[in-house]
Amino acid sequence: MKTARPFFVFLLFVIISTLALSFMLPTRQRLEKSITINAPASVVFEQVAKLREFNQWSVWSLGDSSAVYSYQGTDGTLGSSSSWKGHPLLSGEGKLEITAIEPGKTVTHSLELTDPKKVSAISLFTVVEQNGISTVTWNFSLATARPWNIFNLFADLNKEKGADFEKSLLALKERVEKQTGNTASGTYDVQTMDFPATRFAMVRQQVNWTDISAFFKEHLQLLYKETSRQQIAAGAPAGLYFVWDEKKQQTDMGAALTVPAGSILEGSAFQTTDIPASKAIYVTYLGSYDRVADAHHSLDLYLANKNLKQKSPVIEQYISGPYNEKDSSKWITKILYLVD
Repeated sequence: MKTARPFFVFLLFVIISTLALSFMLPTRQRLEKSITINAPASVVFEQVAKLREFNQWSVWSLGDSSAVYSYQGTDGTLGSSSSWKGHPLLSGEGKLEITAIEPGKTVTHSLELTDPKKVSAISLFTVVEQNGISTVTWNFSLATARPWNIFNLFADLNKEKGADFEKSLLALKERVEKQTGNTASGTYDVQTMDFPATRFAMVRQQVNWTDISAFFKEHLQLLYKETSRQQIAAGAPAGLYFVWDEKKQQTDMGAALTVPAGSILEGSAFQTTDIPASKAIYVTYLGSYDRVADAHHSLDLYLANKNLKQKSPVIEQYISGPYNEKDSSKWITKILYLVD
């Protein structure tokens, strides 16, 4: 009896601690993914709002040819839904219903999986258009009931399912751009390389997308002037993109020049960063920058298809550009993604 008492005290402590922890932790796991599509919002919204269209680019639908779908209500309107029954290890059995919609802007789906296990989730799509290019943001929220929500400490929805969401959005982009004839997909050849350890001198700031060109023009001039004054041999200009925020349409970036190892620029406005040697994939992009998103799309597809993990920053090397060539058809940009 004396031996059992400490055990029961310990067990009670574990139960109380578990319950307390479960009430401290959130009861939902969340994930957010975005993509830009070269098409107007009205066209893109049609694909995310109509359930029949959603099933044409969702990787879960495309991955289970045995699934049988039925539809209820007027597709793309409040209260309409789709139900399916497929392979238990692939799509399983469940129902997707539109629970809120703001035409042309947002649509909310309620997801209920019933087999092989019960899962409840909320899926929100937001579409924003700027200059004919639409940004689709996909917010996904997965319910985890107490006390099972303590296992969220050991689970990462982004690591477990993030790649599926990215592949779905890439399939959406490819589908829409193919339909509208605005895609250059397949015209960019993705190559692999060993990126050497490189030091960059740069001016790094948070920049709105619309201000990127002006930011480069101003700060590259300062960088060239300072490297010349200090007699530092600078290479071709580059853009280092550490964060690309689709939601805020901002980027944490550096206007940069390659400089010899050990070089340090004087002045508080300048900083240096060393990018270690790494495996990389790249595209050589020719011409003005108005279709550069298509080159990035080719790289994104390659990442998804090869299941590669991308590392920060994205590097754009401007081998020739407006700084040394007036004819934009002769501009050459090397776009590199560092990978594991």
